[in-house]
Amino acid sequence: MNAYMKDWEVDANAVTLMNYLLTDAKNHGTKVLIIQPPFQQTAYNIIQERPEFRDIPGRYNAIVQNLLATHQNTTYCNAIDPATAGCAPTEFIDSGHTQRSCSQKILDYCLKRP
Repeated sequence: MNAYMKDWEVDANAVTLMNYLLTDAKNHGTKVLIIQPPFQQTAYNIIQERPEFRDIPGRYNAIVQNLLATHQNTTYCNAIDPATAGCAPTEFIDSGHTQRSCSQKILDYCLKRP
């Protein structure tokens, strides 16, 4: 977890490219759903508890909220907490990648929200 997250930073180029993608989708009448997938429970707890990681989800969320403000064709489903979609610890390949069963739960959760 430390190696994976310790150097996390905003990639301005990636944000610009996402903005272009969302603009293109809007221009083509396409709706977009951005999903923040969950971390495995132990990793999620570390992110919540460790000062060096605690602000990362909020920083990511701020970027997404900024994009949403200018792209009304886009919605956001934050499922960073594995309990949100009901994913068990055994449904993860590693700290941040889900098995198919958890991926399906995430999709079911996000698509059934109002």
